[in-house]
Amino acid sequence: MPDWQRALRRATLNGPDYPSRRIARRVTFYVLLGLSAVFGALCGLMLVYSIDLPQMDDLARYRPNTTTELLDVHGKPFGSFALERRVVLPYSEFPTVLKQAIMSIEDKSFESNWG
Repeated sequence: MPDWQRALRRATLNGPDYPSRRIARRVTFYVLLGLSAVFGALCGLMLVYSIDLPQMDDLARYRPNTTTELLDVHGKPFGSFALERRVVLPYSEFPTVLKQAIMSIEDKSFESNWG
């Protein structure tokens, strides 16, 4: 098939080849390429950060490390050691000021919602 017939057939099937159409195709390609790169990066970040999240059952059975106290013969503490110095308190023993501070940064239904 001669070149002029090939060009005529291409122009008939695809329409005339305008420079603005070529630019629009190229811009569309690069925009879609950029969007797919951003989408892939976001999916990768979500995968990386969601791998180490604890399950709900693990949170229900959570027991933090506490301080180990050393007692003498009479039962009096004479020393302690720990990697993290934590004192575990139930919510009922939180100071009132701390509860009010939590309420001020959370929503009004903090104590009544399921979360």
